[in-house]
Amino acid sequence: MQLDVLAPTDASAWSEALAAAGAHDIYHEAWYHQLAAANGEGRPELVVAALDGHTLALPVLFRTLDPALTGGVAGLEDATSVYGYPGPVGATDADAETIAALDHAVRGYLRGRGTVSLFSRLHPLLDQLRLLRDPTQVIAAGATVSIDLRPTEAEQWTNVRSGHRNGINRLRRAGFTCERRGIEALDVFLEIYEATMRRLDAHSYYLFPRHHYEALLDPARGAMELFVVVDPEGTPCAVGLFSLRCGIAQYHLSGATLEHRRHAPTILMLDEARRWAAASGAMRLHLGGGVGGAQDSLFDFKGGFGDGRHVFHLWNWIARPEVYGELDAMRRARTPEPSATFFPSYRAP
Repeated sequence: MQLDVLAPTDASAWSEALAAAGAHDIYHEAWYHQLAAANGEGRPELVVAALDGHTLALPVLFRTLDPALTGGVAGLEDATSVYGYPGPVGATDADAETIAALDHAVRGYLRGRGTVSLFSRLHPLLDQLRLLRDPTQVIAAGATVSIDLRPTEAEQWTNVRSGHRNGINRLRRAGFTCERRGIEALDVFLEIYEATMRRLDAHSYYLFPRHHYEALLDPARGAMELFVVVDPEGTPCAVGLFSLRCGIAQYHLSGATLEHRRHAPTILMLDEARRWAAASGAMRLHLGGGVGGAQDSLFDFKGGFGDGRHVFHLWNWIARPEVYGELDAMRRARTPEPSATFFPSYRAP
């Protein structure tokens, strides 16, 4: 068994480890973890275990626990994951015994450095559950939608809900267009996206510094595609960022103007993104789910573009049960009735 722990500053080794692991997404990459670190989300590492030609790679963000949560004990830490869908990758064709050994090695490293718990969002389109020895620590947190891009264009179009098809055709007839833009359109994106987040009263977590978006669009880092929908007068009315890795296209961030809401310009953007992703060799375009994983109106809207349905899981692992129990007891003294689903419980507000 070989175990390596990589920092994102060693970008080449990080990339080589992901390549050895196999299919992964943008949320596993070094530059993306550097963005999270710059945003104060934690200290990134890629924990890599290799055995008999099989690799298991787990990206994490380590966070030091505030002594106010630990009764004054210093030096404790836990681990979390970046925004998006990371989780462990690799060992795609390994047998159960090899996977168990790789999983044991990764967990052993985390325990050995004193990590109290690990929270990781799992990728709905990657088979990550088979990489975890103990599935009881994984909970289903909702459903997501994807578009199957393997059928012909005519078949994909037929799979779009009739109401969406009618809306897309109506927008095109009215003179709305959707184009792929580069970083020169970043100001347009920021104006519409940030206004949308404020209108939805979104958490500040979803508003990033400018350099974050620049990295998403940088061909050497995120290499994301920026789509902009404009009305017949040339006024931008919807924007979206899309990524493509290992045959998986992701609908990452988007926004639309309140003034154009009745036209629903986002449907034109998603249709153009679907065509771009298919032409670029993607097998699926993942649209995500509803608000907080709910099967709400947003989920229904996305579901009108394709029939791919996936379960979104959260991996909640207690690495040091005795310490976790002590921290939870302290938290109960502060907050007797916390959210039953918040993990780790000792960080409950």
